[in-house]
Amino acid sequence: MLISWGTAGAIRQDLRSGDLILPESVQAKDGTVFYTDRDCMDVLRGLMKNELGTVHKWPLLEVDKIITTTADKQELAWQTGACAVDMESGELARLAKTHNIPFIVIRAVVDEARDILPPAIINNVDEYGKPRPLALLSEFFLKPGLIRAMFRLSSAMKSATLTLRKVAIKTDHLTRIMDMA
Repeated sequence: MLISWGTAGAIRQDLRSGDLILPESVQAKDGTVFYTDRDCMDVLRGLMKNELGTVHKWPLLEVDKIITTTADKQELAWQTGACAVDMESGELARLAKTHNIPFIVIRAVVDEARDILPPAIINNVDEYGKPRPLALLSEFFLKPGLIRAMFRLSSAMKSATLTLRKVAIKTDHLTRIMDMA
């Protein structure tokens, strides 16, 4: 099984930081729609709904860049019906389909649709979201208002990480049970 695991940015107004997305499908950058393994996702949704309360199954949209404005997020949600965006799941879905491997997606929301992601912050983190301290300090000195946005993103990332940690614990238990069967 191939698993697309990580974080996503919400484009629907009703998703919050830390919300879990277990989508029925992924729309790749080229518009191709790939469906996740229904049986596995149904089991996972049931398991996580008991743990978290809310689990979203709306489609996920693959994009090629971080969506930074509320207007762009709203437009993508309206155009596609997706609930969130990431930058990897479409390509992983394509790989799984090519090799006839079951595919699932597990994503936790970091930034909400209402969040504006300042370019000064986005441009000063690496591909894993880790801040480049000296570059950010320089930006904070020039634009002190960015500090608040950075704390908001940091808090949102902690919420998403906590959700993913809960999924990891539950799926580890599930895997052990399945291995014993």
